[in-house]
Amino acid sequence: MQMFIKVVAFVMAGAACASGQMVDAEFVYGRDYTFERMVATRKVHDAEDKGTIRLMTYVYRPRKNDRHEVVLFSHGSTGGLARSPKEPGGSNAPPPMVVQFFVSRGYTVVAPMRRGRGESTGNYVEECSAYTGKCGNPESFALGDRAIKEALLDTDAVIDQLILGRLVARESRILLVGHSRGGFLSLILAGERPTIIKGVVNFAGGWYGVTD
Repeated sequence: MQMFIKVVAFVMAGAACASGQMVDAEFVYGRDYTFERMVATRKVHDAEDKGTIRLMTYVYRPRKNDRHEVVLFSHGSTGGLARSPKEPGGSNAPPPMVVQFFVSRGYTVVAPMRRGRGESTGNYVEECSAYTGKCGNPESFALGDRAIKEALLDTDAVIDQLILGRLVARESRILLVGHSRGGFLSLILAGERPTIIKGVVNFAGGWYGVTD
């Protein structure tokens, strides 16, 4: 009888997985964290855009044990435009396990979408389309300096408009976290603005998504 109960429980659990994602009861919206969208802006004037662009930023705040500190999460690349920069989720949003790890430890996680990515406006200028044959490594590398500059300007706008003086006190220091291109960006940003950075967590950092 005991064996039968175990088998039935296993089958029911499998059915639950098949019908939808399992809910992590240890980390639940409304009880453990809140979510909101905030927007920073930046004026641009170049061949792709002229005027003000909106940088959509996802903010996850702890409901418990709030330490009043911010983790700034920087997303990765599209891998040579293997995916549209406007596709939802994927490399645009922070992985749920990363959000849970930091929010459950009292950090507010701030995840901006850089220019042209996700819900942010403007044209995406960090990469060219490698897999469709529109560019190769020389063209991709040529975009590097400008892409890094644009990414820094986007991230600085979020720090100065949304984080310092708004989500935390202006004299606060923030923890930088990033995946792939975002990890590399976090290292550069720490060198550019060392007085406001508490530390860097770099997940598989590197700037170029497609190389030989």
